[in-house]
Amino acid sequence: MTNSITIIAVLLVCGPVWAQEKEAITKPGKAWKLIWSEEFEAEQLDASRWTRCKRGKADWKNTMSDRADLVKLEDGVLQLRGIVNPDQTKDSA
Repeated sequence: MTNSITIIAVLLVCGPVWAQEKEAITKPGKAWKLIWSEEFEAEQLDASRWTRCKRGKADWKNTMSDRADLVKLEDGVLQLRGIVNPDQTKDSA
């Protein structure tokens, strides 16, 4: 019940903001301004822009991994794999 009330409250507060943003973006004459991009043309991730996160105990971090075999760069595309960890004895969480 509390989760439903929270979701409704967020929608009531943020809904009008989202509507204004959509209107501003779709108005004729408004242009997008690219402020950052990554083309992934190298053979490995640019360590000055990207890092791997180790698994942790927090909810947002308990599905992270710093395993190199879960990241692949190919033809300008970054591929991130999600797998079931077969060896949980090596987990940091």
